[in-house]
Amino acid sequence: WDQAGMLTYPYYEHPVDRTLYSAGGVVTIFVFDRVSRGVPCDPLPDLLGTASLVLYLFHPVLISVLLALGLRNVLVVWIVCLVEAVLLVGLVSFVRSWGDSGKARNGLTERLADSSDDDEDSSS
Repeated sequence: WDQAGMLTYPYYEHPVDRTLYSAGGVVTIFVFDRVSRGVPCDPLPDLLGTASLVLYLFHPVLISVLLALGLRNVLVVWIVCLVEAVLLVGLVSFVRSWGDSGKARNGLTERLADSSDDDEDSSS
């Protein structure tokens, strides 16, 4: 076991080891692709799709904050990041849907209608 470099792309001393590591990654992608073709697909829920995008963009910030708070266990940091992203996206979705509710929309529509009536009265 050689931990030189990064875990996602470790630096192996021998070219054969580096080639086998890279080839194994490519083969794994094709195996997953082939296996997935025989399984029926369901659409990914919007919450999880957006949470994965949030994690992709902001995981360095989330991890840095958790490390600054003293969390050092990799599994705990990973799970807390996942939960944070899902909760953040869920909260934003809830606020957006709450803002788009009938009360807010009707109030805005009434105000816009009143202002357009005032504009028509002043122009006549």
